[in-house]
Amino acid sequence: MPEQNNFEILVIDDDKVISLLHKKLLTNHLQPPVPFSNGRLALEYLRTKNCSDNSFLLLLDLNMPILNGWDFLKELHKNSFRCSIHVILVTSSICTRDKQTAFEFEQVIGFCHKPLQVSHLDEIRILPELKHLFSKSKATVQ
Repeated sequence: MPEQNNFEILVIDDDKVISLLHKKLLTNHLQPPVPFSNGRLALEYLRTKNCSDNSFLLLLDLNMPILNGWDFLKELHKNSFRCSIHVILVTSSICTRDKQTAFEFEQVIGFCHKPLQVSHLDEIRILPELKHLFSKSKATVQ
């Protein structure tokens, strides 16, 4: 479990089945996420939580209605959030260019293919940007 009370995981994906799978996996192995069906809703939520004491891990899909992943990342970049925001793209895209483009955004720290697996969670826990948010006593996901 995260050591910090102000750490949240957001799942931003319009696919209800994928969101449900990710919610169950994250709840069982890390912590319950906050789900959003599009980027606009997630941005609105982040604006209400924009405090330097808050940290967020966003698991972001690329292809969504209303505000897709790319446009979400552009909006995130334009806004000056005081909170700590890290993004991992979780997508069905197999396009190499998408992965290259993703890492052009400073908040993006990872890229993986849907659906999330337990092995992805193990990798997330040890990412240098997130490592401090997780307890050292639970270094691997069960």
